[in-house]
Amino acid sequence: MFKLIRVTWVPVVLVLSACDVQVRDETAAEYPANHDIGMYDIKATVKRDALVTPGSVFLFALGNNQRIPLSQEGSEYRGLYSVRCQSSFPLQILAEWKLQGLAVRHKLVPPQPRQIKLVEPAFAYSASFDSAGKAPKGGWLGSVQYRFVTVPSAQITAARVEPSSEAPADVKSAKAISVLTPLPVVAGCGDLAEIRLAATDPHAHGTLAIEDRSPDRASLADEGGILAEMNGAPTPAGTQHYGRGCAHGVDGGGRGCSGRSARCRGAAEDRHHRCGTHRRYARLTVGESGP
Repeated sequence: MFKLIRVTWVPVVLVLSACDVQVRDETAAEYPANHDIGMYDIKATVKRDALVTPGSVFLFALGNNQRIPLSQEGSEYRGLYSVRCQSSFPLQILAEWKLQGLAVRHKLVPPQPRQIKLVEPAFAYSASFDSAGKAPKGGWLGSVQYRFVTVPSAQITAARVEPSSEAPADVKSAKAISVLTPLPVVAGCGDLAEIRLAATDPHAHGTLAIEDRSPDRASLADEGGILAEMNGAPTPAGTQHYGRGCAHGVDGGGRGCSGRSARCRGAAEDRHHRCGTHRRYARLTVGESGP
């Protein structure tokens, strides 16, 4: 009798093992934040067992109170997840399928939502410090523009011009560039925030350092400094120059800082990050534009 019971369980186990589907979430771990479209590709693949009814497997992307049907393309399922003004979004894949002659089954992959990171793109910027001709009243004007797309809103709380090194000539040159924009500057998600500048020396140079914060999270985007070249003519759209991470005590352009030792910057930057403030840098150079 014992042998008969043991043999009887074998087909039952085989039937149960043939009733499942294997779901693999192949969505990228991060995307560049795209405020204009605000749609991100979701991808998953499915392998069904023998007793799963052909054509009965349906997948949905879940997160942020969304239930997005994924379209089947062979063994792949794809869809678009809509989100704006966030630095990440939660994602789970819900699978539903039918067994031959049996009920509908469900599965969530993974059991807990994974976070898909949205990376803040390099800030959009433009500047013109053309010092050709006689200096206008108040000096030659220029500006740097920033765009925040992974937070609902942001504030630029401080802006100052720092010398590119501790050399006396660089310190003197930076003093010829001043910030005109009243602070703080508040920008909504996707809006341009502009810092206006004036230069009284036709050959002045320095580094514009801003501090920004968002009331919605501790710090903005990644910890990279932004290095914007402003060489007299308007900077072409879409061209950016990156510095090294400011949060680890390295200036965005690899330069000195504010006439003070760069050795002290690391502790200050770490403190700013803990307080929810982020620093960003733009190199300023005044000169005549080309023909």
